[in-house]
Amino acid sequence: MSNLGLLIKTGQVQIRLLRSATGHGLPVPGQSIARRQYYNQLSLFDSQSVGLAEGDPLVGRFVLHWSTDAEYNLERVYLALPKTGGETRDSVEAYWDWPIWRRHSLVSDGQVQAEVLDVDIYLDDEATGTGG
Repeated sequence: MSNLGLLIKTGQVQIRLLRSATGHGLPVPGQSIARRQYYNQLSLFDSQSVGLAEGDPLVGRFVLHWSTDAEYNLERVYLALPKTGGETRDSVEAYWDWPIWRRHSLVSDGQVQAEVLDVDIYLDDEATGTGG
């Protein structure tokens, strides 16, 4: 796998961690044969189409993809179940691609950000953690 992502496997479930495409979409596999094969899968929701019997363990290849703002702060995290993917944006389809986390803005229209105080807390009979 290239330096652009990680692969997590547990049983029959695989999850690739990738950076989102421009516009927060599922990344395009591009020329990577391995990534195109990873994206192209039958629906897990129709167990008959993949030959699973009721009670068989879940089998799937998911993509956890993330996007950043202009300053490279984590902005959103998505979980997707890819259906197909090739070399172009139009070739990428997913059974679903849902945001599962997003950064909330601390300041909204008309609201003032609260002052943050940096306070040291000391506990009796506890070392400070500075070697002293």
